[in-house]
Amino acid sequence: APRAIRCWGLKGHISLGNSTLTEGRYYGVPQLVGGAAASLSFSKLYNRGARSGCALRDGTGAAWCWGRGSEGQIGNGSYGNSDPAPVLGGQAFTKLMWVANSSVCGLTKGSASHGRVDCWGSNTLGQLGRGTYGGGSGYTSAPTVSFTGGGGTGAAATARVEGGQVVGVTVTAGGTGYTTTPNVVFSGGGGTGAAASSAISGDAVAAISVRNATLTPAEVAGGHQFVDLMSGASHGNNDTMCALKADGQAFCWGNNTSGVAGVGTTSTAS
Repeated sequence: APRAIRCWGLKGHISLGNSTLTEGRYYGVPQLVGGAAASLSFSKLYNRGARSGCALRDGTGAAWCWGRGSEGQIGNGSYGNSDPAPVLGGQAFTKLMWVANSSVCGLTKGSASHGRVDCWGSNTLGQLGRGTYGGGSGYTSAPTVSFTGGGGTGAAATARVEGGQVVGVTVTAGGTGYTTTPNVVFSGGGGTGAAASSAISGDAVAAISVRNATLTPAEVAGGHQFVDLMSGASHGNNDTMCALKADGQAFCWGNNTSGVAGVGTTSTAS
């Protein structure tokens, strides 16, 4: 019989893995996750509090994630909440770790007991280990900001670029008639990868936050092979990840405000 996933508690942002359940309701009896995952067998479960979860398939090591996906942490190539969905890329993992509530890193199956580390989701503090953090890369000038959807018109904003990345967006006109948050679109500027979320107040766009995210798994920088990894959440720092090599060397990245990355400084380590 398949080892199915069942979740219980408060359902918010599809946190219980089943979009047919009532939002905001408490479920005291374990509920079967929805979608294709309902009939599949899983070997390991990695939960992240009341928001999201991931699991590894029996035999294959394929990762499936569900719940809140506002920062791309589902790994299915898009933003948005989701029933259990396969993480894109086809990687086979031996272990997953959540980095805070919005990023995931996984140790892939490699030769012997070694593997690379791939991460996806938010990268606001370098927690994806890519060597950079911020809104995209390669920007030589500020991209044009436009809006789609939301039901309104007239919103305008300008982007700010530092070090080739979009680091902020300022609303210059709120527009009118917005009933839902519009999508933020960046174009031009010579770079790629910047994304942002908007917020409305009344019927106008009030604020824009840069979303520093990778929507599918990508290898951490350096080309290293590791034998284990651990999230800083186990030691009071939710935005730090560390991985161990076979020779005992430890590599850490992400939030380093308390020096937890062990690199001799308290600067963000990416």
